[in-house]
Amino acid sequence: NQVAREQALVRSAQALERDNAGLRTQLVALNHQVGDLNSQLARKSSQAAGAQDALKAEKNRTGLTSVSGPGVAVQLADGNDPKVQGDTRRDWAVKYIDIQDVVNLLWSAGAEAVSVNHQRVVPRSSFYVAGSDLLLNGVHLTAPYEVDGIGDGSRFNSTLSSTDNLPDLKSRNELYQLKLTWQTQRTLKLPAYDGALVARYALAGR
Repeated sequence: NQVAREQALVRSAQALERDNAGLRTQLVALNHQVGDLNSQLARKSSQAAGAQDALKAEKNRTGLTSVSGPGVAVQLADGNDPKVQGDTRRDWAVKYIDIQDVVNLLWSAGAEAVSVNHQRVVPRSSFYVAGSDLLLNGVHLTAPYEVDGIGDGSRFNSTLSSTDNLPDLKSRNELYQLKLTWQTQRTLKLPAYDGALVARYALAGR
């Protein structure tokens, strides 16, 4: 029956999320082992040490290392459900596109690094709908959300405060008390991206 099928799907989804978390833990451990081996190699060869420095710089640029510094923490949470019959828009709830808009706004304001609920946003990251929640880097995230950005806190504050930015989100904040707040921070620590890196296309260097 329908209830049994839905329960089976829920159990399957939960099992997949547990498998995903386990594989990510294994990946982090393997990356540490690779790092240790590379460090040993760098101590034995100046050429290898130079290559390691170049690799570290590339990892920093692509979000593969943790980073800390001043910035801003943006909080988003669902508002009050007016319980309108037949409502499919759910404007009282935080949507994936709201998160995406905030992230893009922080990038435009000069963010050096961004994360959502402690999931690092990197060039290959994509935001997907997962029911009423968010799927980022293959990880299921639920409200409330915190979007952290490292950079110039005063510039972030000015950008977020501007009436020209996030007009839809701010309007829904007033209508449904949907939470949209932010606070500059002296120190934020963002984790490294811990997902798989799959390159489907490449261009020869020049």
